[in-house]
Amino acid sequence: DLKEVILLPPYSKESVRPKEEVQSFEGKKVEVTGVIKENTSLSPPSLENQPISVNIPCFITIESIQLAK
Repeated sequence: DLKEVILLPPYSKESVRPKEEVQSFEGKKVEVTGVIKENTSLSPPSLENQPISVNIPCFITIESIQLAK
């Protein structure tokens, strides 16, 4: 329940969430629906280099975010 999860990879434009969304959910428990990976890549994947990653789960797509019930 209290697991740290990154919403989107930091290199993704969508990782900067809308101000209204941040204000409405900040400090509250939320439910996120989407696809999650085991680790977070800090840079985009490429054929030449493996991205640096951290051992924190990360959503790679977000379908919805809502307040937890």
